[in-house]
Amino acid sequence: MIPAVTVYTSVLNEEASIRALLDSLLGQTFPPTEILVVDGGSHDRTRDIVGEYMTRDSRIRLVDAPGTNIAQARNVALANVRCDLVASIDGDCVARADWLERLVSAAAEDVDIVAGTYAANPVTDWDAVLAEFFYPDPRELPDDWNRPSHRSILIRKRAADRVGPFPAKLYRSEDSWFNVRASQLGLRFKLARDAVVHWRPRPDLGEVARNTYLWVKSDLENDVNMPFERDRAIRITLRLLGKIGGWVLWTATVAVSPLAGLLTFPLLAFHLAKVSHRMRSLRYFALYNVVDYAVMAASAWGLIQGEWVRVRRPPATTA
Repeated sequence: MIPAVTVYTSVLNEEASIRALLDSLLGQTFPPTEILVVDGGSHDRTRDIVGEYMTRDSRIRLVDAPGTNIAQARNVALANVRCDLVASIDGDCVARADWLERLVSAAAEDVDIVAGTYAANPVTDWDAVLAEFFYPDPRELPDDWNRPSHRSILIRKRAADRVGPFPAKLYRSEDSWFNVRASQLGLRFKLARDAVVHWRPRPDLGEVARNTYLWVKSDLENDVNMPFERDRAIRITLRLLGKIGGWVLWTATVAVSPLAGLLTFPLLAFHLAKVSHRMRSLRYFALYNVVDYAVMAASAWGLIQGEWVRVRRPPATTA
């Protein structure tokens, strides 16, 4: 018997990418039973475009959920799905033709959650740098990888119900919360390395920094995967402070002895720069380090802001 599968996506102002997403879902080698689009209140033509596709294929449904954040939109989607197998993909992704087939093939009876993967398909040095920072290599992941992004995942509805609804306060980190909760409940994960969606890299440094900051801040203020996430943010912050300290020490050395500053400059450069074995040009090297410093600074600021929210939070009351 061919299993029934719902694919859902939560979108907001995705008119530039929604056609490519829907085309990729309609072209799957394993056809989805239904395609559910949850719109969080788009102000562009996203809803109109989805409506066009609905007239061509009855499997597509649009659910309006204005004002919802990503966690709330996922709850809306899970409340509206009609199938036991539920796949999730983000609105700015494109699924490979065999993405759903690979996910379903891995969904044996003893598996609750199938982790797909995502790729950048880098064209420019910028794309390649972000791929190295933010896109895990499927070849290096364990078979029971339990930290998948929900831009590429298959979940049994009963497993999602057992985990419970996403906390409505999570404006980021909702998939991390789900993964931790599912692991705590003993749900079984399986990795489908070849179940790939293409997720385009962030377009500029500002977006990289903003999203890094929000991820860290959300993790800390909402107690997601603690203390791991806090410890990681602290390590990144200490690394940044170490680099700043090295620069300050070197400038003090130059002030005292320019010759000593000149002789120790190679040590400073080695201390300040980060090198990757994937570097293929000086431009790549420069972009790689610019992104590295942006991530460190954004993580440090997210740590400060997230901890500040935690400190100011009123203590929980007991009945």
